[in-house]
Amino acid sequence: MKVEELEKLANSIGLLIKIQLRETLGLCFFRIVIAEQKDNIIKIWAEMKGWTYLNKQGIQLDTLRILSKAPCFCFGINMGNNYGLGN
Repeated sequence: MKVEELEKLANSIGLLIKIQLRETLGLCFFRIVIAEQKDNIIKIWAEMKGWTYLNKQGIQLDTLRILSKAPCFCFGINMGNNYGLGN
């Protein structure tokens, strides 16, 4: 799924998704935030941070934080082994 499609999907259920990427020393660092904006107040519901080697598959997850009262935002994505996420 392309980033633009993911942003459109999040927007369709009232959420924002922001993705930050930074490359340095042969590594790609990323941060993904899912938030909701109401009345000029932004509430961050989930955050994932990690890194990967450039041109290689797989990621190293550093942080995965989801607030307990966060809305369901799995977007129905099939995660293969599923682990209770998606369809």
